[in-house]
Amino acid sequence: MEPSPTAGVLALVSRGPTLAVIALALATTVGAVVFHAYSGPHHDASYTRPAPPAPIGVFRDGGVPRRDPAIEQALARELPQFVARLVAGGETEAARAQRIAELREHRAFAAHGPVLTGAWRAMIDALDDWWRASSTSRAASAANELRARTDVVSDQLAAAELGYYIDPEIVSDHPRRRPGIFTYRIDEVAFVRSNEERVRVLTVRRLDSLDAGATVLGLTTEELADPVVLLDAVEAKVESQIVPILAGRSFPVADDGWARTPRGRAAADAAGNAIRRELMAALYDDVRSSELATATCRKLLVKSVRRHEAQHRLDQERGLAYPEALAKRIGETKHAPFAVRARFELSAYLSQIASDTWTPQLTLANLARHGFRRGQRSEEAFVAVIVIEGMARRLGVLSLSPLVRRGEIDRDQLATLLMALSTRTTVELRSAAAGLWSELFGEPLVRLYD
Repeated sequence: MEPSPTAGVLALVSRGPTLAVIALALATTVGAVVFHAYSGPHHDASYTRPAPPAPIGVFRDGGVPRRDPAIEQALARELPQFVARLVAGGETEAARAQRIAELREHRAFAAHGPVLTGAWRAMIDALDDWWRASSTSRAASAANELRARTDVVSDQLAAAELGYYIDPEIVSDHPRRRPGIFTYRIDEVAFVRSNEERVRVLTVRRLDSLDAGATVLGLTTEELADPVVLLDAVEAKVESQIVPILAGRSFPVADDGWARTPRGRAAADAAGNAIRRELMAALYDDVRSSELATATCRKLLVKSVRRHEAQHRLDQERGLAYPEALAKRIGETKHAPFAVRARFELSAYLSQIASDTWTPQLTLANLARHGFRRGQRSEEAFVAVIVIEGMARRLGVLSLSPLVRRGEIDRDQLATLLMALSTRTTVELRSAAAGLWSELFGEPLVRLYD
């Protein structure tokens, strides 16, 4: 007897993800765009990060970078654990001075020549200076120099074609990230294209074991040249949420009592059916094998998040209008940090849906979850309202009542619109998203592709 097309994924689901992994996946947002406010000179003049060296090898052409076990050990344990103790105030003066000296002369970096060695030593010196200045008027400028010196180390690792990346979130001003120096191994270097432009995006895996705060699928910052896709979070989401949908489960649109109401269950079922429909088309024969289905879902999600993060980078480089519809919802000025993040997420989510050949329903449902949450004023919640309401309107589905009442999202009404969108084809969703992007930002959307 021929096996059912979903027999492979049913076998995988039967093992069941852990509760910790489920919690991680359900808390995950597609991407975060982080902006930092720079201030004041360090001593007589601020250190300015020099232009990175011209890319070579896989950082120019794409592919898998080289590994170095000694550097990986330093970045996975020695550096982040020391920084974590500094941030927590758990180092004595003598222990700190000894560890700084040991890190500064780390043999793993000396093996790769004077330029990388010099960049590493300068970063460790800046780390020491940052700690000394943490309670003085130089704190902000010392943190800025440490960020810049850390970025130079990442630049020089790439110049040596070594696949490692350092995120210097030493003084976090993003509301959902914690301060620290976080380290990654680069699994793949890829490029997203927009007409004649190319955006390099790194697929990375966390090396350190620190808690960085809210988990996201991707990250784009002002300082680091490359957006990143966070592979650990992608894999957790595929295991805990996407593969179970293939096996017949609904999509968890909310995580409180409303999810068990008739409207909540109907929205979850509709979203799950829509996602399953598009994934079955994308997977084709791979759905017969749990391993192939999981691997293909992971590739699809990585590509989708990669385009989201690439849109962030493009928007940073050329500037982005502040749509009137978003300004009215938020009620903040154009340059307020919340408003900046909200409009970048609005652009990236619409571009992601419009550019995704296979999984626009998944992206739409992921975004909708932010609108169904209670007690959280997030950028993505505002974006969910504008995207779902706007796409529905462009497809001829009108809201029967306001989506936002007295500052609260009407979840029943949001569910009604999401269910209407869940019946639409991939082509219809992509077209509506592209049209809404152009309507909001006042210019045609250039779709992204790999």
